[in-house]
Amino acid sequence: VKFVYEIFKKLRPGIPLKCMHGRMKYEVQQAIVAEFSESTSVLFSTDIFSRGLDIGNVDWVVQVDCPESVALYIHRVGRTARYNKKGKSLIFLCPEEERMLEKLKATESKIPINVRKPKVEQLEQISQNVAAVLVKFPNLQQLGKRAFVTYLKSVYLQGDKEVFDLSRFSAESFAAYASSLGLPVTPKIRFVSHKKNVSKKDMKDIDVKQMKHKAEVIEINPQVNRYMLADDGPDDDILYPKKPNTDANIYDGLDDILSPKVPGTDTHMEPEKIDELAARPLKKKKLKINMHRPVGTRVKYDDEGNAIDPLASLAEEVGPEDVIHKDKSLFSFFYDSYL
Repeated sequence: VKFVYEIFKKLRPGIPLKCMHGRMKYEVQQAIVAEFSESTSVLFSTDIFSRGLDIGNVDWVVQVDCPESVALYIHRVGRTARYNKKGKSLIFLCPEEERMLEKLKATESKIPINVRKPKVEQLEQISQNVAAVLVKFPNLQQLGKRAFVTYLKSVYLQGDKEVFDLSRFSAESFAAYASSLGLPVTPKIRFVSHKKNVSKKDMKDIDVKQMKHKAEVIEINPQVNRYMLADDGPDDDILYPKKPNTDANIYDGLDDILSPKVPGTDTHMEPEKIDELAARPLKKKKLKINMHRPVGTRVKYDDEGNAIDPLASLAEEVGPEDVIHKDKSLFSFFYDSYL
């Protein structure tokens, strides 16, 4: 969302543009909603805008990516045509996502869908314009790469594999998508399958060798649905094996392996070993106190090995002489001490 917003700002479409996503502060989001509801503009937003907002004058809702469910589709288009007003909605689907079209057309959903093929003679390619913007503003190239990788992550993390299956996307599809983002080269994505009896050092050596590989074509693994995406530095992205019988959505960071972390385990450890460690109960050390322990039985001995009474030992530590001299009164003692 941020990448598309920045690109369209540079293209100057002739209409005010706004952007909203979940990483913004709440106060900023509220200000953007207020400005959008009071003006004529285009808002680029994630699904954070899909529910809970009542803005009466939204004319169009354009869904660039496929919703994860029919319910989310309804929430998205529900931002327009509020109450007795009219509105229009448009959704773009890849050929690999046509299964969602069947679900939207199902009788239980009751969603009227009109399928329209674009007119080829009216299509206008803007990928060259986007590429020119990336050349002029090199800092947007990294943002474009992140947009490419984030899209692949979003496809992988979806639970409905009938619609979202990364193995159905060919290398040509990924290359075309990268080209549409204006990227000069398709970002490399490495598919790493961890084998048993491979040490951590060997895995690092394998990673170094793969990072030195100069190929610019994505190699799609037919078993890609068993892998997950994770960042492996600024230049490469890596697919690590997914932990079986776990939900990938448990992940709590964008740049980490999308699987629950077990304390004291290694990232490259086999899934079976991780399951075994996770099933072990945590052992807590309990402080045991002996209730029958005798009190005040510490004994000190003198140089000759004779036991000394506790009070007598304290007196010896103070000194053999009297603390207060017999010839001095208590008042004179405190006075001398003060001086």
